[in-house]
Amino acid sequence: MKAPGFNTRLALWIAALVLAALTLFAAAALAYFRHEQFEQVNIELADFLGRYTSAEALPGALPPFFSAARFDAGGRLVEISPGLPEAVARRGLGARSFITEDEPSPGWRVGAARSESGAWVVAAYRLTEVREVLVDMVVSCLVVLPVFAALAAWGAWWVSHRALDPLRKFTTAATEIAARRLDRRVPEPAADDDLRRLALAFNGMLERLEAGFDQAQRFAADASHELRTPLTIMRGEISRLLRAPGISPEVERKLASLQEEIGRLERISEHLLLLASFDAGQQGARHHEPLDFSALVREACEDAEVLASARDVRLRAEIADTPTVRGDPLLLRRLVLNLLDNATRYNLPDGEVACVLREASGRLELRVRNMGPGVPAEARARVFQRFFRADAARVSGGHGLGLALAREIARSHGGELVLAPDPAPGLTEFLLTLPVA
Repeated sequence: MKAPGFNTRLALWIAALVLAALTLFAAAALAYFRHEQFEQVNIELADFLGRYTSAEALPGALPPFFSAARFDAGGRLVEISPGLPEAVARRGLGARSFITEDEPSPGWRVGAARSESGAWVVAAYRLTEVREVLVDMVVSCLVVLPVFAALAAWGAWWVSHRALDPLRKFTTAATEIAARRLDRRVPEPAADDDLRRLALAFNGMLERLEAGFDQAQRFAADASHELRTPLTIMRGEISRLLRAPGISPEVERKLASLQEEIGRLERISEHLLLLASFDAGQQGARHHEPLDFSALVREACEDAEVLASARDVRLRAEIADTPTVRGDPLLLRRLVLNLLDNATRYNLPDGEVACVLREASGRLELRVRNMGPGVPAEARARVFQRFFRADAARVSGGHGLGLALAREIARSHGGELVLAPDPAPGLTEFLLTLPVA
């Protein structure tokens, strides 16, 4: 489940705080209103008792909501208003202050006073109106408070959305900047505030990254280019020495070993030069053309089968006829051969390499699977990094550029190359996907 965004979280927090604050305020207001209402009732009851405590009888007409009762000095009921329960009236006897009786509903506010003769007069105020007003206020609060909380949440969301809009644009621009687009910069707000200082710091970091990346890119390209000529000369000289008559077997073996190492250096130089061209964005779609990827994979499998048989590895190809793709045939052929060479090189003796091509959901899927030692769990996330080599690659003489180059080729064609989850113990599978033309 996707976590709510900052705007939503801020709005919810503010709504909760506003609701809590308004609830406390409403509770305090209700308590104060109730206290004031009861104080007003107490004043009216005290006034009534002051006027009728010494009277011989209760008045014939009582104010609204008022009831009264008279008791003699011995506590016997002498007179009581209709509707006033005797039990309520008796509970007022002897009370030092006004008391509230909740039963029977809606309740009574009761007070009593004693005359000089010892007789008691009890005054009671029916709390019908007070209770109704309090209930109406509670209902109003229950309706109004959520509305105010919702309005506060909407207002907080709107304000935060407007306030964070520059930061959102900043984030979008920063996300779009990749290693090959370090020349781009995030917008710098005109106002001299924290966002402007953040943008200036970020753009300064991008400038330093761009300079360092360009320097590393130029170094890789220049070094690879400068190495090609001397390596070619060295290979030619060693080939000439190997053809010379009269060299000893020991010298011939050493020269052959040197020639093999020179070939390895040439491959590294070529890969570095090609990777540098990808980094510089020079391997665009200008060399892409419609091609039969099925035929290309079949030809690559035929070439790789020679290498596989030399290493006692079987190559099994399941190549379905697929739609054409647009791409550079030389680069795609290099990609497929690279995967097949890796699968053959890092295989078990008498193992098998499976190459399966099919179409799925409008894309081509090429799966290359082998029976080698596999990729350690801690190395899976780094397998496409340049110059990264697992232990098996160190033993087999890999230089750690092949998979990085293969992924760059795949991405330059709108595809992707990933290390798929192991289909079974002891099996390793790489998955290449390409869009159809």
